[in-house]
Amino acid sequence: MVNDMKLNISLYLVMGLSLLTQEGCIHPSQVVVSPHKINVKYKFVTDGRQRTHKYRKFPRVHSGDITVQYCARHKQWETISARWTKHGVLRFNVTRHRRDNRW
Repeated sequence: MVNDMKLNISLYLVMGLSLLTQEGCIHPSQVVVSPHKINVKYKFVTDGRQRTHKYRKFPRVHSGDITVQYCARHKQWETISARWTKHGVLRFNVTRHRRDNRW
C-alpha cells in the first residue's frame, strides 16, 4: 500500500515537473532583441514664431510653394508655405491644416 502511494506520488511529481519545464515556468524563455537599429530620420523646421516642428519627410519647398506634412512634435497635420525675405533668407510659415480633425 505504501509502495503504491509512493509510486503514485513520484509519477505525479515527474508529470508535474515535465509540464512545468515544457510550459517555461522553471526555465523561462529568453527574449531575443534584434541587433539591427531602426533609423528614423527627422527634419526640423523653425517657423516665424520660433516654434520647432518635426517632420519625418520634408520635400523641397521653394518660395510660393505649399505642402502639407504631419508634425511628429505637435501630432497634427500642418500646412507649410515658404517665402524669401528681402535679405535672401527662406522663411517658413506653418499653420494647422484646415482638414485636420483634431479640435
